[in-house]
Amino acid sequence: MIEHSDLINIDQKVNRLVNEYPKFDPYEIAKKRFIITEQELPKQIDGMITQVENEDVLILNKNLNEIEKTIVVTKQIGNDLLHESPATKKIMINCSNHKETVQSELFVASVFSRYMPPILLKRVKEEYRLPFDIVEKYRSNQTAI
Repeated sequence: MIEHSDLINIDQKVNRLVNEYPKFDPYEIAKKRFIITEQELPKQIDGMITQVENEDVLILNKNLNEIEKTIVVTKQIGNDLLHESPATKKIMINCSNHKETVQSELFVASVFSRYMPPILLKRVKEEYRLPFDIVEKYRSNQTAI
């Protein structure tokens, strides 16, 4: 499903973000790409991207906690950088094994493992099923070369 070239592409995108934004703030980056708002959404929808008057709008489920909102915002940045996003798309954490979803979750795991303080990263790894193991294995293979 995920190929080595996907991991290289994700790593390159994350490296560009690291160079452009030494202190990662997903909301700062996202606000350059779309309007962010919070609304009551069905429980199974963490967020969605839509267009209003030719502006991309990221709608976050207001019932999410701050870490979940940060995951959704970072995931959408990944979608935006890795794929051409359709005008309207639901965003869910760990929603499926669809290749684009897996790529976006790898992007989130890669970004978080670079920027997040270790104590918070440990908590995220324990509470959310993001593919940190794949990112860590890829990075260890890259440094071994």
